[in-house]
Amino acid sequence: MNTLKSELRKLEKNKHLAYIKFKEERSKLFEAGDWDALDRLQFEFKADEIEIDHQIAKLEDIIAGNIDDWAKVAIICETSGTLRELFREAGHETISCDILPADDLSPNDRHHWQGDAVEFLEGFEDGHFSLIIAHPPCQYLAVSGNAHHANSENRANAMQWTENLWNLCKRKAKRVAFENPVGVLGHTQMGKATQYIQPWQFGEPESKKTGLWLHNLPKLKPTCILPKPECGYWENQTPSGQNKLGPSPDRWKVRSKTYMNIGLAIRDQFSKIL
Repeated sequence: MNTLKSELRKLEKNKHLAYIKFKEERSKLFEAGDWDALDRLQFEFKADEIEIDHQIAKLEDIIAGNIDDWAKVAIICETSGTLRELFREAGHETISCDILPADDLSPNDRHHWQGDAVEFLEGFEDGHFSLIIAHPPCQYLAVSGNAHHANSENRANAMQWTENLWNLCKRKAKRVAFENPVGVLGHTQMGKATQYIQPWQFGEPESKKTGLWLHNLPKLKPTCILPKPECGYWENQTPSGQNKLGPSPDRWKVRSKTYMNIGLAIRDQFSKIL
């Protein structure tokens, strides 16, 4: 909570400094008679002011406890909004959180919190959420990165951060689910994954073995098991079985997006016990 209050003070200070700078620039442009530039300056300042006011209001709501009225399911480390919107469609008050903005919402939408997941969760009383689902970043955790990250400091830090997040989520929610590809989390206090699932068990003709760590939740049941294609590999694979998605700046985002049919299974099966 002290961290959130410190962040609030910083935002308020930045707002004040921005206003001082705006007044100085406005005076210069007014004296120069540059009316077009003055209009642009005032428009940009107003847009920035609205955004910072929204961030301040969010922090004030969390600190005051007012946010308790609407957040009962939290989706951590999600930018796509897939699971958030599926749970909202089912009538659950749901918020997502990530250090990046949501792909599907405006910056001012209250159903996504852009910021640090730990700071976000610490703003709530223990046991506040009915369910937390988290997708911790897997860059340093997945075995696919062994060639670059085995025994590295980045991997050790990622393991510790994810373990700490797991313990925090179990304090803040009655039920917790963590999702991550095959990796090294089994060597943390989280232990081995409760189960591993594949997209093809849920009607998606692709392969991506993914572990689920579940706390007070039942194992996810397959909904539509597909037979392996006659060619011997799935749609997202090369003939050798490797993922065929080529290098790109958004590769991590494409790879990490929740499959819709898996998302539906998570929502439908976990909602029954909320």
